[in-house]
Amino acid sequence: MMWKLWLVTSVLAVTTSGIRGYVPELRSSLGFSSADGGREVRRSGPYIDIVLILDDSSSIAPNVFHNTLAYLVKFNGCRTYFETRIGVIVSNCAPRTEVPLGRFTMGDEGLTNAVGSIQRQGGLSRPGPTIRYMMDTSRFYDGVHPVAVVLTDGYIQGEDDHTANAAAARAAGITMYSVGVGDRVDVGALEDIAGDASRLFDDTKPCDLYRKITADFGKDFRIYGGDDSDSSSIGDVRARSESESPHNWYRRHRWEMSGLQWQQGRIQWPKPGSRQKLPRRRGQQ
Repeated sequence: MMWKLWLVTSVLAVTTSGIRGYVPELRSSLGFSSADGGREVRRSGPYIDIVLILDDSSSIAPNVFHNTLAYLVKFNGCRTYFETRIGVIVSNCAPRTEVPLGRFTMGDEGLTNAVGSIQRQGGLSRPGPTIRYMMDTSRFYDGVHPVAVVLTDGYIQGEDDHTANAAAARAAGITMYSVGVGDRVDVGALEDIAGDASRLFDDTKPCDLYRKITADFGKDFRIYGGDDSDSSSIGDVRARSESESPHNWYRRHRWEMSGLQWQQGRIQWPKPGSRQKLPRRRGQQ
């Protein structure tokens, strides 16, 4: 009887050891890593990191500030096409991080609660040092599309070199956008921050901003989302992201990466006699 119990225990031990040895290899093949303090983070694939920079200086009236918070809540509710991590920095005399980048992904209820708890402090409007602070403190993942959105009225106070700092951020690979908040905005300053009028928005349609971000993301990475229609910026550039369902986009993208063509929602198979090879199945020689 004892030898049977010993046999069962040995089999379970070997099986468990085999599973444990296989799981890290499997997770690695799926693009997961546990380098950040044991917290597993997926680092490969089409992902976007967005840092929202919110102006809470004295030039922003309390009602405008609360309307901007509502704008961020609606932005969090937009339909997402890619996994999108969100961070929030608040800008005045001394910038501060309210939501560290990576704590929440877009659509998380916790992000809505965190945004709703942000308090207006007042002070000087200095987006330039805040952009530099964002570059120094935000941990954008390698291989993702880094984005910063500055929400301000554009009226600069005190010493501030927002143009140079925004240019430095763009040179570092961070795509800059600006959102004018309130009825009175300095469009010139907002455009200096964004670097292009097509990335300048008002504070009425947050999902237009997100569609533009995904459209620019598609252009940079040669995937769907780069056509210009359906959402409008102040620069009158339109980005079409909703004309194709995420499901169809995923199917089309996978097949195009395999060398096949996608036409009107269907796979376009090679013509008879053509030299185009079909994609090999995994493990096929």
